[in-house]
Amino acid sequence: LLRDLLAEIERQKQRDELISQEKSVRRAKRMEEVRVKEIRYGDQDAKLIEMDKKLRETQFLLKEMEEKLQQKDEELNHKVSKTKQKKQFLKNREKELERQQQSLLTLSGDLSLEITLHKGFLTKQGHLVKNWKRRYFVLTVPKTPHSGAILYYYKSDKDEKP
Repeated sequence: LLRDLLAEIERQKQRDELISQEKSVRRAKRMEEVRVKEIRYGDQDAKLIEMDKKLRETQFLLKEMEEKLQQKDEELNHKVSKTKQKKQFLKNREKELERQQQSLLTLSGDLSLEITLHKGFLTKQGHLVKNWKRRYFVLTVPKTPHSGAILYYYKSDKDEKP
């Protein structure tokens, strides 16, 4: 196992040396190309060629940045649009709830202190005698804020007192 690891490390060193040699060769080739261009076009032309190369690289980077900026702008516009839709939905829902509240107040009558939410017959088990009895239930909510619901039950739907 140790020999295998040492062999792998040696192979990695050899790869690294080859890569380093390739980089040196490429660098030497580039330097030779620049020297040839200087000889061929003179010092001024070599500088112009190098500047032109840098300008093209800069233009390429600028184009990439503009594309990324446009993409971000589109994402932001999409988010703003979604936010506006949600805001409009919440406004509409709030208006609808206010209308429903007004309807409930109108239907329940202005003199009563409670709003009836549900009413109907249910079957309940007796307290002492454990048989089942049919009773009329009414679920109400007080008009005053922050009060809990109240559940009343009657022997029949005709009774006035719980």
